Amino acid sequence: MTKSKHIRHAARAAVSRVPGVLAVVLLAAILYLSIAGFPAWVASRVMARVNSAGSVVLNFGGMRLSPLRMDLILEDARIYRKKVVGPAAVEARQLVISLDLVAMMKKEMFVRRIKMVDGTVRPKLCSGPDIPQEGPDESARKAAFAVELENCLIQGVNVTSLSADLHIEGVVVRFDNIGGTLSHGNMRGDVSGQLIYNDKERILDGRLLTQLDPRLLIPVMNEWDLPGTVDLVSRFDFPRRPPKCEMTFRKLNHGLGDFSLDGKFAMQECSYRGVD
Repeated sequence: MTKSKHIRHAARAAVSRVPGVLAVVLLAAILYLSIAGFPAWVASRVMARVNSAGSVVLNFGGMRLSPLRMDLILEDARIYRKKVVGPAAVEARQLVISLDLVAMMKKEMFVRRIKMVDGTVRPKLCSGPDIPQEGPDESARKAAFAVELENCLIQGVNVTSLSADLHIEGVVVRFDNIGGTLSHGNMRGDVSGQLIYNDKERILDGRLLTQLDPRLLIPVMNEWDLPGTVDLVSRFDFPRRPPKCEMTFRKLNHGLGDFSLDGKFAMQECSYRGVD
């Protein structure tokens, strides 16, 4: 074999190994990012990019990659509403963000799902004064992705598990196909339906189906300043089976007690002030 043939043979052998070497390097990088997480400077750049526009501020303690589903995991995440003084509107031990890499390369909406684990949501701090925006008008905002909650606290009620389809169109935020389990103390129940919130008008509209002890929602009623409703539901006891309820409601966030409700209730084997 001539010298030139040796060189060509060695070159072909080297080129044939390139895909394997790249695959090993890529696998090693993914493994490293899943264990050690992204460097601090990368996390700082992500936060700066997110916080440069919009009406919220995002902070988190660490960021790593989940290699099995290509999820981005934010550790000790906190979300604040700009120009609202107080604790974080949303905080979680983990925010798991599922990404669509193909959509990302096409510069399309690339978030498929956001899962919050061991978190707290403070609805009163989620809305605030309008923030002047640069670039596209706020009414042009559009986004759609799935939302999941696991062991989260909302206004004193524990959300054991919940899923919904989130749609954002301008100032309107819509939660479709809600399905989940709530608990408080030794009470537990199921909820499904739809919620629509208009961030400009500060109006929350809901259509819900529930099968739960209404006393489970007393912490929410207290937050919404509904003492009469708290007094009414406290008189009932459901020793065996919680009531079913189909309801529509509207909550105005301009002041306390601005609440209207219409619905159907089905109760069996209940007592009122200790009388069956």
